[in-house]
Formats: sequence, structure tokens, C-alpha cells
Amino acid sequence: MGKPRYALYYTPAPWSPLEQLGSQWLGRDTTVDDFVEQPRVPGFSPERIAELTEKPQHYGFHATLKAPFELAPGKTEDDLLGAVEELASELEPIDAPPLEVAQLAGFLALRFAVPCPEVDQLAAACVQRLDDFRRITPRPAEGLTPRQIELQNRWGYPYVLEECRFHMTLTDRVSDLAAEPLLAFLREYFEPALLEPVVVDRITIFVQDDREDPFSRLEDVPLGLL
Repeated sequence: MGKPRYALYYTPAPWSPLEQLGSQWLGRDTTVDDFVEQPRVPGFSPERIAELTEKPQHYGFHATLKAPFELAPGKTEDDLLGAVEELASELEPIDAPPLEVAQLAGFLALRFAVPCPEVDQLAAACVQRLDDFRRITPRPAEGLTPRQIELQNRWGYPYVLEECRFHMTLTDRVSDLAAEPLLAFLREYFEPALLEPVVVDRITIFVQDDREDPFSRLEDVPLGLL
């Protein structure tokens, strides 16, 4: 059995349209820690949709603020929770732009329709302020730019700070041929949640007890309310 890994996510408010639609699409609701039936997509078998969503389902419906990490020697889960609570108490909820469904690097995801520097700053604070909790582990550098390698060596992950792109993953990589009908379906499917601005009002801590286990919700920490 491996060591637990932790991650800091943005997750929508439980029972909100965005959370419910995202959880149903991935087939797993981390609010109640259970699997749910996925929607039927014209032109795709249920097995194909399950295959395309298997990897994002493993992590849960989220946007990454701090990528998965093992705890550094001497640090405990309670230490991490206390530090996240302290950080969150210094921050205010963010009224972010609406989301849109888009194709990113070959996979489909929700992203902000326009940039949101405030959320980028939140993610940077999670990466930098909580770095002492990250156990240093080697990661492959293949395919990374020199700057991404530099960021990975310093912060343990290449897609942080100016390389961070807020997104909520919906599929694994899909071909251009499959992407077009999936994009059309997902834009209609998520439409009820895409009409309003997004409120980023929490840091959600997820934990993975073993590498074969899915990530599960550990704690929702509200911003600015402690």
C-alpha cells in the first residue's frame, strides 16, 4: 500500500447545477462518495463514454489549485488541514467569469470564457504557501518546456503560476472526429450551469489513500469565513 496523496481543488457548491451536472457526466459524485449513472450521448455507446471519462472520474469533478502530492516527512493530515484553513481565512470569495466547454490539448474541459487573474492568484497561493507540505518526488520532464521544467523542479508540478490554466476536465484525449459531436453535446448539456458567473468560495481538500483508489473529498474549507 502506497502513501496517501492529497490535492487542493476548486469544487462547485454541493447540489449546485454545475456540481450535479459535472458529477453526473463523470459518473461519480464526490459529495456523497458514490457512482451515478452517466447521461446517454447520441452516437456514442455507454462503454465509450465510460472509457473517455475514466481518468477524470478517478480524480473527481474539479479544477486543480495544487496538484496531488504526498505529505513531506513530519507533516500530518491535521497539519495540512490547519494550514489550508489559515490560508483560506486570509482570502475572499471570487466572483469569476462564466465557464465554457472547450477543447484543450486534445481533451475536453470547462474553462473560463475570459481570463480570471484572481483565481490564478488563488492557485498560486495554494502552490507557494503550502509547498512545505509537499514531499519531494521525481517526475518525468519529457515534453516539457524549459520553463515548465524549472517550475516542476521548484514546485513539484510544471503547470503552475503563469503556466496554470484553470480548467475542469471532462474527458481524456479525444480525436478531432469525436470531439466535434461531443463538444456540441456538452455545450447543450452544461448550458444551465454556463449562464451564470462562477463563485469560487472554497478550497476543497481531496485525498487518495492508495494509488489505485479514486480521490475522495476530505474537507471543504470556505474562503474568508474563519
